[in-house]
Amino acid sequence: MNVSSDRAARFYLWAWGSMLIVLGAGSLLVNPEFGVGDDVTTKHLFGMFETNGWHGLAGALAGVIAVLSAWSHRRVREVALGVALLAGIVPGVVFLASGDGSAALGLIPVDVADAISLHVLPGLIGLVCVAIDRRSAESVQDGRVSVTGALRRGDRSTSSPR
Repeated sequence: MNVSSDRAARFYLWAWGSMLIVLGAGSLLVNPEFGVGDDVTTKHLFGMFETNGWHGLAGALAGVIAVLSAWSHRRVREVALGVALLAGIVPGVVFLASGDGSAALGLIPVDVADAISLHVLPGLIGLVCVAIDRRSAESVQDGRVSVTGALRRGDRSTSSPR
């Protein structure tokens, strides 16, 4: 994999993964309880987002996977797609479908602000980053490299004769 073809996905994994770690750790500090069903308790992170231990643990784990994957230089686009879907779009949709004030899957407290701003929107951004990198990789594989891109890499064969 060409490192230059996964820049957007790598940035997404670094940025969103770091944020997930911070939000997950914050959630665990604010409400470290792991209630199930009717025993689910909620407290607010930053006075805005309902959270509990399950929510914090899921966020922190997703963040660690994202950051380690960005650092490893392996399968960056695939992991970015997975994080965008599994930590972003899918939970956001499940939370919205569960309804404000409920407990999704009997584990995670739901609020609309969290579902949209911390799941759906970052998930969509991740999908866009993966699409940008996929298009960039296809352009490189098809030989459609821009002159400026070739010059950045030190390939002078595409420059005009002197």
